Amino acid sequence: MIGSGISYFTNVYDPKCHFIITGRVNDIYCSDRLAVHNFEMELHDHLLSVGYDAVIFFDIHNTMYTFDHTSSFYMMNGYLEETTQNVQQTAPTQSKRPGGGGSSVFSSSAPAASSSSAGGSTNMGRMHEQSAWNGAVELLRNPDVSTAFVFNTIDSLHGHNLTDSHAFSHLIYALESLASVQQNDASKPQSSAFYLFREKSICQFSDTGNQLHGSGSGWITLYKNVLEPRIITPDNPENNRVIIVPPPNAAEIRNYLNYLRLRSNDTINIDPLEIEELSIRLAHYCSLRNRGLSDIKNEISNYYREHNDRPIRADDWRVITGETNYVPAIEKLNSFIGMENVKRKINELRVSYSNYSADVMPEHSGRLTPFRNNPKIKGNSLNLVFKGPAGTGKTTVARLMGEIYYDLGLLPQGKVVYTIGTEIDTPEKMSQYFQDAIGGVLIIDEAYGLMQGYYSNA
Repeated sequence: MIGSGISYFTNVYDPKCHFIITGRVNDIYCSDRLAVHNFEMELHDHLLSVGYDAVIFFDIHNTMYTFDHTSSFYMMNGYLEETTQNVQQTAPTQSKRPGGGGSSVFSSSAPAASSSSAGGSTNMGRMHEQSAWNGAVELLRNPDVSTAFVFNTIDSLHGHNLTDSHAFSHLIYALESLASVQQNDASKPQSSAFYLFREKSICQFSDTGNQLHGSGSGWITLYKNVLEPRIITPDNPENNRVIIVPPPNAAEIRNYLNYLRLRSNDTINIDPLEIEELSIRLAHYCSLRNRGLSDIKNEISNYYREHNDRPIRADDWRVITGETNYVPAIEKLNSFIGMENVKRKINELRVSYSNYSADVMPEHSGRLTPFRNNPKIKGNSLNLVFKGPAGTGKTTVARLMGEIYYDLGLLPQGKVVYTIGTEIDTPEKMSQYFQDAIGGVLIIDEAYGLMQGYYSNA
């Protein structure tokens, strides 16, 4: 997804108000307040910070739940009225929904939402789906309440006990019509739906959707009419609504190292003067090896268990991560025999972008903040074509470019996604591979294979 500023979700009116979130959704996160939590709390806090009134989650166990008082009021309103007075002593004003209907709804005078992540994930109550679907539909259609409705795993959308239910079909219809509901307060984000697809690629996501035709008409309607047009967008990337959560950057790792150093129990002795450099090295490792903050947690704990006689310093990163034989990509390239023209051009590229580097602390630690594009990159200037006979090292050099571009600060990640030309036989497949490679490098090996399928006449 194309994003700018501090969030992907700052566009107030968005007719494509369905977001598919994948990537490192099962990781742990560390905020600027040094609070460690899971992705649900990270997303919850972020959505409240950009202006949503309520954030409501739905899980695989067919229950809805929230993490703050205001969202809890809205979730339970109208269908558990006898219990809402126990949620908080000062209940918001009740008013009838314009246009009739017997159910009462809470007006936008509800108390301000507040995040609970600073003290850990605090569940504000659950509702079984049979009691909650109708309430969710009311919220999604309420122009006075900006609601973020989060399916915390894609599996929750095609469970056998949901897709044939009348309530679920009612919700599917409400989700399909989200774009037609504009908030009365123009400064608020439009009510939106978020679908978490955990630790899978976009290609796998699409394959899952195509394999579930027998899972119920409700799921197929949602996938084909709502999700697929926001995933497969080869002709209009502005319509894409896929967000791939990356590994942690140096700012978030710095937060976590300070958390380990300052927490009340089981503190880890880290040299405070070297935390910034250590954070940058560990972020480099996470980017290249696709590691998460949970991996850093385990690796630092294992290292400190055997090396607790002195503070951890920046130079220890190789031993901590097991990268004792690590050699920077540009040094590997320059060590190759031959390929003088290739090495010269890539080193010239390094010089032209020398004012930018990954060895700089990012401004934001959150992984829902879009990567700031390098202003020196023009159009497709980073794209490269490697030509030559078989066995001359084309693929080997191409694989190094992810790390080289990352080191120059040109890409947010050093990851490399590899495929061959014959695998990309449709525009949809091309779009999916591009999305999997977002933030890194896509290698299309044996590119002449593109001419054997759809692109033979393109």
